[in-house]
Amino acid sequence: MEPYAPADITADMATLLGWFNIKDLATWDKLSLDEKRTYHERFAESFEQYLMEGKSPVVEMRPLFRKFRAWMTNVYKTLKDFAATHPDKGIKLSDEVRQ
Repeated sequence: MEPYAPADITADMATLLGWFNIKDLATWDKLSLDEKRTYHERFAESFEQYLMEGKSPVVEMRPLFRKFRAWMTNVYKTLKDFAATHPDKGIKLSDEVRQ
């Protein structure tokens, strides 16, 4: 792990890599984006399941999922607050961009 990374982030990453059955961060870093995609999807689908059930796939991932949920909640709240206080900043998307 990175020497300057906070201990809780280092522990979360180690837990996640272990769950992915990835040896270490160096091995992860060598994977291409396409090779990482399966793991990204696995994390996303497991997080969605966690949100529905409140259960993580493994006990060790509970703190990571709680932190990720708190972060996502904050992001959505920030966006909602911005939209409510800046109605004139609304961006009009074209159909092409939506697609």
